[in-house]
Amino acid sequence: MIPNRNFLRRCAHKNYLSLPRELEDWLLVHFEDEPYEDFNTASVLEDIVCMYCQAYAGG
Repeated sequence: MIPNRNFLRRCAHKNYLSLPRELEDWLLVHFEDEPYEDFNTASVLEDIVCMYCQAYAGG
């Protein structure tokens, strides 16, 4: 699965996280190629997006 802006925004909104445009752009580039060795489902990708949002918010 390759995430799009809507997927990223839904993940952040669903989990009450901030998704700055800079991070959103970076995530789109970071996850633009398939396949991924570490994950292959939307729920795992959502968890990873949340982790990046939390890390970004933490500095």
